[in-house]
Amino acid sequence: MSSYKIINIIFAGVILSLFIYSGFFIDTSHSVSCVHKSLYGIDCSSCGITRDFNAYLSLSFDNSINTNSFKVFIFFLTQLIARVTLLFPKKEFIIVDLVFSFVFFAYSFLFFII
Repeated sequence: MSSYKIINIIFAGVILSLFIYSGFFIDTSHSVSCVHKSLYGIDCSSCGITRDFNAYLSLSFDNSINTNSFKVFIFFLTQLIARVTLLFPKKEFIIVDLVFSFVFFAYSFLFFII
């Protein structure tokens, strides 16, 4: 098995785990609280993304808590679809996948560094 396929399987598993966590473990004793908010008492740039993911997975797209969460959700959804569909790629798709994933990642997560 090529390393590209192994990486795709690992990324698909991580992203699927993220969606499962966001869909089922929100507001439970297993949910993770924001360390930044606990320490400083103010929201960080990623506060509300998990709750928004939960809403998006329930097909509720209004009243998002974090204004950037939809971009991040679409990034992860697109990456999950790409990882599953690119398990058996042609070599020319690998470069396109890498470039597209990098550009889309930069666009989706730029708000963390601004």
